Amino acid sequence: MSRGRSMYPVQELLTEGVTLHYVLMSQSFRRRFAGMAVGKRRDLTVVSPIAQGMIGRMALNLAFSFEGKPAPNGMVQQVIERELLGVSDEDAFATLKRATPEGSAAVTALVDRITAALSETFEIVSTVKPPGPNPMTTHGEPRKADLLPNGWMPCHQISLDDAPRMRWTRTWADGDDFIGFDGAMTIGRIFRIEALEEPAKWLWLLAHPPAQIKLEHPSCGWELTARQAAVRVEYCYRKILLSIHADTHDTMRKGRQW
Repeated sequence: MSRGRSMYPVQELLTEGVTLHYVLMSQSFRRRFAGMAVGKRRDLTVVSPIAQGMIGRMALNLAFSFEGKPAPNGMVQQVIERELLGVSDEDAFATLKRATPEGSAAVTALVDRITAALSETFEIVSTVKPPGPNPMTTHGEPRKADLLPNGWMPCHQISLDDAPRMRWTRTWADGDDFIGFDGAMTIGRIFRIEALEEPAKWLWLLAHPPAQIKLEHPSCGWELTARQAAVRVEYCYRKILLSIHADTHDTMRKGRQW
């Protein structure tokens, strides 16, 4: 039985975790799970790594328990694997066509199948901490402003009037999915997923930020519109460029001191 804080509904977090992992996992995994045609060349050895990846993504926001005790990952994985193995050849192959109504319905059905099994088997709670209160402190000093629903400070909110400045093209011939470019370099991706409970959200991802750069902001998130999501990616990309420049300058300065 699922339960959680009203600000972070467990069912929404559960659906989002399963959907995001399935949609964002490699094309190779999706193709091996779905097959080259209906019932042909399906490789179900990918079911275990797919389930493991889903657990890893859901663990960011959710905790699972069984009969009052924390559920081991292996137990959760068995439930996910059972549901993935139960998907028919027709439905599995249909998930490859996400840009079509048939494909979107197939992905939604797969997600619903997994989330229903998890909700029936485990007690699930949200581990997301809500933003703290914003009253005056005992010393009369104001605390930081509450975060926006998407996790950003109000001063970093993207205006509806802001427009992206870089080049954005569709990832596929149709569908709400775009990739941004700085010249020939991919900077990020924005997209919507109809299977989510709030399909109006535009999700965004940075494209492989340098591992050596300590980001002072998330590398993925959501905005209400495509324009805002694209501007957010460009904002984070510029921050990365500034960080790289600062690190390079600091390294050169230290080198001159040796």
